[in-house]
Amino acid sequence: MASALLASGAIVCAAYLWWPAALLLAPFYAYLMIFRIFAPSPQWGHVQEMRTGPARWAPRGGDTQWLDGVWDVRVGRGAWREVKLPSDLATLSGFVRSGPLWFRRRFTVDAPHRGRRVFLGFLGAGGLAEVFVDGRRHAGPVYGFCPFEIELPQDMPPGAGHELLVCVRRSGLRVVREMALGPPYAAGLFRDVYLQSRPRVFIESVRLAPPEAAGRGPRLVVRLDGAESNPVSVSGAIMDSDKKIVFQFQEFAPRVDVAADVVIEAPAHSLRAWSRFKPSLYSAAVSLVCEDVADSGEWIAGYKDFSIGQQGIVINGKAERLYGARRAEHFPPYGGAFPGWAMKRDVELLKDALLNVVVNAHFPMHPGFLDVCDREGLYVVQELPIADALRGNGDEGLAVLEQTMRNAEAHPCFLFWYADRLGIRVASRENKRVAELLKTAHDRGRLVLTPQACAMLGIREPVAQLRPASVDIYNPGDAAALFRMRGPHAQGGPVVAVLDMLDGRGGADTRHAREMRKAEVDQHVLVAADKARAAVLVLGHMFGWGLRVGLISVTRKKKVSLDVVRDYLRNRSTGGLSVPARPSRLLAKAPPLALLFVLALIVMLQPIGMFLLSWPELCLAFIPIHILLLIKETSFLIFVLSLSYAMAREPRHLFRLAGVLRFPVFLRMASQWYYRALAVGLAAAWCQALGFWILLQGRGGAAAAAAGPLAVASLADALFAVLLFVRCPLGPFIAGAALIHGVVLAAMVPWPWALIFSAVAYGPAVLIFLFAPRDVSAF
Repeated sequence: MASALLASGAIVCAAYLWWPAALLLAPFYAYLMIFRIFAPSPQWGHVQEMRTGPARWAPRGGDTQWLDGVWDVRVGRGAWREVKLPSDLATLSGFVRSGPLWFRRRFTVDAPHRGRRVFLGFLGAGGLAEVFVDGRRHAGPVYGFCPFEIELPQDMPPGAGHELLVCVRRSGLRVVREMALGPPYAAGLFRDVYLQSRPRVFIESVRLAPPEAAGRGPRLVVRLDGAESNPVSVSGAIMDSDKKIVFQFQEFAPRVDVAADVVIEAPAHSLRAWSRFKPSLYSAAVSLVCEDVADSGEWIAGYKDFSIGQQGIVINGKAERLYGARRAEHFPPYGGAFPGWAMKRDVELLKDALLNVVVNAHFPMHPGFLDVCDREGLYVVQELPIADALRGNGDEGLAVLEQTMRNAEAHPCFLFWYADRLGIRVASRENKRVAELLKTAHDRGRLVLTPQACAMLGIREPVAQLRPASVDIYNPGDAAALFRMRGPHAQGGPVVAVLDMLDGRGGADTRHAREMRKAEVDQHVLVAADKARAAVLVLGHMFGWGLRVGLISVTRKKKVSLDVVRDYLRNRSTGGLSVPARPSRLLAKAPPLALLFVLALIVMLQPIGMFLLSWPELCLAFIPIHILLLIKETSFLIFVLSLSYAMAREPRHLFRLAGVLRFPVFLRMASQWYYRALAVGLAAAWCQALGFWILLQGRGGAAAAAAGPLAVASLADALFAVLLFVRCPLGPFIAGAALIHGVVLAAMVPWPWALIFSAVAYGPAVLIFLFAPRDVSAF
């Protein structure tokens, strides 16, 4: 409803300013209204065909009760229906643009849970989640793409049926906007839900940390959760893969206040460091005893020595160059309910392509996938969802973010987080904790930021330079520009390049041809990264459900790209690709060229057409006003069509606009030139209408008298036809055309008003193309 009201307000404003602007906006408004009326309803008849994808993972040992199976679900205030979870409701037709999803089921607190702390855990909820137990809200709204837990009241009667109600809202999240550019997935409760009982003081996690100094041994860090004023005994043993005890230990914590870390140093050289070549893992059997409290369990742990320096990424004392790919946890026909058996297959495919690092796409990885990477020897880098995690309840969101960071950093396969934009005002009081958290992670070398994010946090010496970029497979441009002057010896540290591949023509070619083009671009980027000696290069979406716009593949794996990457990393050779010719752009070039021919006929057929630019004032006396207006409209259309054609070579602005507005018609304009022309024409019409209104207010007189000089000066817009043949920076080109327009207009109206009109009519476009970031991701 808010979108419809906003569109209605835009129509009214456009009609007030200038009726052609309202006419240009009408198709968008009509599409929005038709969509609201004829939006598809959920296809409940296909519920039985949904695939459930359990990938059970519990944060610790103990008694775990899985709440999988049949749940009740409804959309908004609709009727309740049965569905099996964990499953992805987005795989059903009609759930793409649904309202809030409500999930309900009854559960029982078993007698063994009595007197113990009971936790309700959610491994994945596709949006902002609110949790109600017996009608009382216990959590939310909290970012559900990160696993989170809530502690239930200890006075809950065992054996009685309790009602669990979960509301999941998808709107407003960046991850949802990104997924809107491809098939939607991860809606509702798409991962497992569990119930787990623990003692009053329990062992939350066990991890191995590298030695603090040379000659010392690795450290075993046991994190305790609870509150206890008496000493707590922590004892146990570490065993190798053959279950042989490496060393035993016993340590005391004087007290536990909410949380405490017990650190035990192992003998030097007793444990081997973990690496992707030899993923050495150990079993840590740990027990806790304190008066009437006892807890025990077994954890898999490993450690590595990791740092980011001027030499790049240093792991276990050796500098490494990392090559990887982004991976989306979307697996047809399961959607976001990624099955556990498929995780190992993805790791094997990455290693087979000689890639050594994997990066998440859209939302954090399933904790079980990190376990697989630990066992198989694959490095992991993750994007930190700062802005999304802090939506809703800020305190709960920050707690979930901190817990997610601790859980990931406990894995030996994990390297660091990265963030291209923060989405927060770090100077405000309520975000001070967030800024401290990010600075601490950055100082520890576990967070890599863009220069803009470093400036927001007041960080002067970044550990590395993050270079996120969108690369259009149809217009790859100069791949070396992504890394130029950004090598390992450049000021600000080594380069961490996280790329995203986009399809700027959206289905204008066959699937095979598009994949061949992506493989060709992968080659160019790999060569450029090697020449610049980038520390980390992450290629875009080797495993996603197609690229974000238009490149929809029937298979999840991009086999051609994987083969190309493997061959290059093995032999450092390029070529050998039979890339089809690009689709002809004659359809996009023909309209502006035809209009240019018509404009030339109109000008030359006038009695003094040849003097239009030499004596502009003389033209106003001899050429009828309707001919002048025809010249104006023709020149304006040449400007719009030529500029929209040139923007295809710099698609970041359109992708950014599409990601913000989210309507499918706006998304399609990023890949089809006629939608792009409609958007450019609308914006240009508004700017020129505003400039025309200012000119009327300042100069006075009739509108027709003021329109004449504008029509003559608008011949400068015909210069934009050059963009059909010449590739050049759009900002300076638009500024030059605006200057010519202003000079011609100044011959007929006072020069201050000519300058004001040119600045209002062309200034926004100049600013966008002059000062917009050149290689920062559109999202």
